[in-house]
Amino acid sequence: GGTFMGTVVIAMPAAQRIAQASKTQLVAKMTVFYGLGQVIGPLVASALYAHSHGFSTSLAVAAATLAAGGIISIFAL
Repeated sequence: GGTFMGTVVIAMPAAQRIAQASKTQLVAKMTVFYGLGQVIGPLVASALYAHSHGFSTSLAVAAATLAAGGIISIFAL
């Protein structure tokens, strides 16, 4: 819970500042995608664990997804 709190404290005010300048509903979009990640992430991790019987594949997919999200966020602004 602590890392989530830290992320929200930093990300939400930044999203509000960006949203005011770009006239988008960025906070709502962030909330939707966070929720989707909370549902989809464990399902994908469970399927990958069942297939490989280890967490290495799940961690690699999580790292690749995080990197893709970072790249998308850089080019989206």
